[in-house]
Amino acid sequence: MLLDWTLKSTVLLVLAALAAILLRRAPAATRHLVWGLGLAAALLVPPLSLVAPRWQLPAAVSTIRLPTITVGTSVSASTVANDAAAPALPPSPTVARRPSPSSAVSRPSSPSPAAPQRAPIDWSAWILPLWLAGALLVLGVLAIGLVRVRALERQARPLTWGQVAHLVAALLGRLDVQRSVTVLRTDDACMPMTWGSLNPVVLLPGDADRWPAERLRAVLLHELAHVKRYDYTTQLIARLACAVYWFNPLVWIAARRLRVERELACDDLVLAAGSRASDYAGHLLEVARSLRVSPVTAVATIAMARPSQLANRLLAVLDAGRARCVVTTRLAVPATLGALLVVL
Repeated sequence: MLLDWTLKSTVLLVLAALAAILLRRAPAATRHLVWGLGLAAALLVPPLSLVAPRWQLPAAVSTIRLPTITVGTSVSASTVANDAAAPALPPSPTVARRPSPSSAVSRPSSPSPAAPQRAPIDWSAWILPLWLAGALLVLGVLAIGLVRVRALERQARPLTWGQVAHLVAALLGRLDVQRSVTVLRTDDACMPMTWGSLNPVVLLPGDADRWPAERLRAVLLHELAHVKRYDYTTQLIARLACAVYWFNPLVWIAARRLRVERELACDDLVLAAGSRASDYAGHLLEVARSLRVSPVTAVATIAMARPSQLANRLLAVLDAGRARCVVTTRLAVPATLGALLVVL
């Protein structure tokens, strides 16, 4: 069963990788959609394999009866044909032979000691516990991250008034975000981050109110872009796919590409909202230099600027020839239906 899931999910992710390569000149939001659909399709394989009806082709087996030939005699095709055409001959008389004295007496043979037989190891019995241990490890790290996030949420203070609250309301209207967003501020020097699917939360560091107005606007635009695009939901889907297929390196590669394209797509939204590319690149550098996020917390949240992705993001931000369009419903709906048909 695990082998069946792995093969099908690998085919789906290979198709997603090929589509992403063909769309390398397309906007980052389009490639993010491709990787998200690939991981979601891989995650749908186990339940659909257990629920959906199977399509099996009947195997056509042709049996060929051959003539029985005694072992020790060589018979050619011509001999068989000649024997079939020749007339039957009378049986030759049999001559009884007297048994020799040596063969008449049977000598008892001493029984040979039986060699101890070692029972074969049933490796299939270890597959399910090993897979379950790996899946629980991945989900355990996610659970610890969620606990840390809840602790941060309890310690932080909501921003319901002041400059930040007015700016958030204006940016929500500019991005056409219909959901309510909770903005929190913590006393720690943590990196700006976002979490929550139904009730999204944006966390800002303690000195955010002392930032320049342009930096505060760029940071809030980036975090609210995650809310608009439902990036936290796609991150959870990718994490669940990594838990199910933790032994498949292609799933981890797909999850990493999903994170890269996600940040590039949000950077495109910030630039499309009017921020200068050079100024925004400076804000990213300053946030990545002065603020940090715990690796365990980063698993359950979306941090703004990870140092491992910063170089490629700065090159993409400063590239004036990149396509920075967003994914529309006209593209997302047919792509989702097509991916579902491929899974089926």
